[in-house]
Amino acid sequence: GKATLKTGVLLQIWIRIWSVQHWLKQPAG
Repeated sequence: GKATLKTGVLLQIWIRIWSVQHWLKQPAG
């Protein structure tokens, strides 16, 4: 239902934010 779809979208957003922050912590180059 709509609740499941909303949860999926929020999960994808959370994963993107986590991935970006994890990437920013990596040493440059």
